[in-house]
Amino acid sequence: MSNINAFDRAVPARLLYSLTKSILENYKQSSVFCFRHFAAPQAKDLSGVYRRAKIEEEMAGVAALFRTITVSVQAYENNTGFYNEVTCGAVKLTQSCISDPNIVPRFAKFRATLAQNGQYTLFNRVGDADDTQYLYAILTHGVDSNSEKRSWPGFVKIQFPNESCKEYMDEGIDLLARFPDLRAQYIPSARVLLRLKRRTSRKQGQGA
Repeated sequence: MSNINAFDRAVPARLLYSLTKSILENYKQSSVFCFRHFAAPQAKDLSGVYRRAKIEEEMAGVAALFRTITVSVQAYENNTGFYNEVTCGAVKLTQSCISDPNIVPRFAKFRATLAQNGQYTLFNRVGDADDTQYLYAILTHGVDSNSEKRSWPGFVKIQFPNESCKEYMDEGIDLLARFPDLRAQYIPSARVLLRLKRRTSRKQGQGA
C-alpha cells in the first residue's frame, strides 16, 4: 500500500477538506488584517507569523470535531514555541509553510524524529518488535509570489518525508487539485493569475 492510500484510509475526507479550507481562509484573513493595520514592509513580515498562529489555533479546533482524532500541543526543543501534532489512526500530521513544494521544511528535531519513526515502508518489517509505527505526513503550503498582499498560497499539499527528513518519498497529495471548489473560491483563475504575473514583472522591471 502506498503512503497516499494509507493516509486516505486513516484520515477522513471531511477533516482534510476542513484543514485545506482553514489554510486558504487564513491566508486571506492574515493579509487583510496585517495590511490594514501596518505599513507594507511590516505587514509582509507579520503576515506569516499571524497566519501560522491562526492555522495552528484552528488546526486544533477542526481536529477536535472528530472523535477518532487527537491533537497534542508540543513544545519545540528549546521552548521557543509550540506546534500541534494531530494523530488520526496510524497517521501523525503537522503543518509547515515552505517557499517551494519540492523543499522539505527546515530541520527541526521533532520533524526529524517523527520522520525517522514514521514511514509506511517500516510498518511491516520482519522481526520489528515495535508495533507502534505510524505514517508521518506534513501539511505544507506556501505563499504565491504573484498573490496580492500575500493573500493566497501557491500550493497546499500533504507530503511524506523520508527517514532522514531531507526529501519526499513521493508526489504527495495536491489538496487544491483534490478540492477544486476551494481552489475556485479562494484562488483567482489562470487568466487573472497571468495578468497579475505580468503586472508583477513590470513593477520589477521598473524598479531595476
